[in-house]
Amino acid sequence: MKKGFIIALLCSICSYAFADTNSLELTEFQEVEYNRLKLSVETMITDFGYVDLNSGLMLSETYTKWQGYIGFEKVDEASFFAIAGYDKEAEKATDFINQNRTLTTIGVIGMTIGMVMMLGSMTIDLDYGSPEYEQESKRQDLLLYGGAGVGMIAAIPFSIGVDKSMRSWSPITLANSVADEYNYKLLIDILKRNKSPQGDDLLGI
Repeated sequence: MKKGFIIALLCSICSYAFADTNSLELTEFQEVEYNRLKLSVETMITDFGYVDLNSGLMLSETYTKWQGYIGFEKVDEASFFAIAGYDKEAEKATDFINQNRTLTTIGVIGMTIGMVMMLGSMTIDLDYGSPEYEQESKRQDLLLYGGAGVGMIAAIPFSIGVDKSMRSWSPITLANSVADEYNYKLLIDILKRNKSPQGDDLLGI
């Protein structure tokens, strides 16, 4: 509740500040620089379908994630906060991304091992009545059921990692607030520097 109030207050301050600075017109070259350096946020909505094992019905879940930009270039969540000067938040976002990758990787490795074990059980040729039949049969069952168990256990961290990677570490309201604050400071800085109309470097000339 307190965090939401702070974010709302910050948004109000930034909105008021923009209303004041927008009355000052940017030159063409200042506007080019601003558009190349400003932070912006885009909402990304993904629908993920799956079969519910209990009911057998096809269900779907909607994931909402935000994509950050600096100018026209995409940046990940950690870089977005780092550019805006929020180093602690950038570290937390990095940890969040790394944890998701680790969980997913562990899951993939585990499920691969389980699959290899199950496939290995199919290579055992059982000869009923032979002295090795009982021993080979036990080995086949161990590989088959053991591989299935390993795969099912590995699916847990994999599912968690994929689910979390479909979401952002921080809410989009916070990202928008950070972008507004950064863009306000950027706009003031550009206006203070009072770029000359001959700013050919801004156009890459």
